[in-house]
Amino acid sequence: MTHHARPRSRTPLSFLVVLVCAVGLAAACSSDSKSTTAASSTSSSTSSSSSSAPATGGTDVTIKDFKFAPDTLKVKAGATVTFKNADGQQHTVTADDSGAFDAGAIDPSGSKDLTFGKAGTFTYHCSFHPFMHGTIEVS
Repeated sequence: MTHHARPRSRTPLSFLVVLVCAVGLAAACSSDSKSTTAASSTSSSTSSSSSSAPATGGTDVTIKDFKFAPDTLKVKAGATVTFKNADGQQHTVTADDSGAFDAGAIDPSGSKDLTFGKAGTFTYHCSFHPFMHGTIEVS
């Protein structure tokens, strides 16, 4: 009896790599486009880091040494706050009030902008490092 081997079809590894990258890119895009009445986010990448902004009047929060600086920032309604990651690790800016806002992962040397459209006090943390906390006071 003769046995004929049937050719097996194989999915090229390059196709799988492209598929995994496309799925990852789609997930990243959907997490960056979250928007709520409390805050909306946009992202950008920067190659420099700066010192923390004053607690009142500035619109930057620097993430460095696993801390948000300043830890409390006061801004006017409609202000855009830029969160700059000056650490060597990814961090998030995630509202303590579930679903209010989540800037997603911010890469080292990267930044994310959140616009606070209404007055209130908004507490947040890093979901990767839950001991990191901050507050945005919007008037």
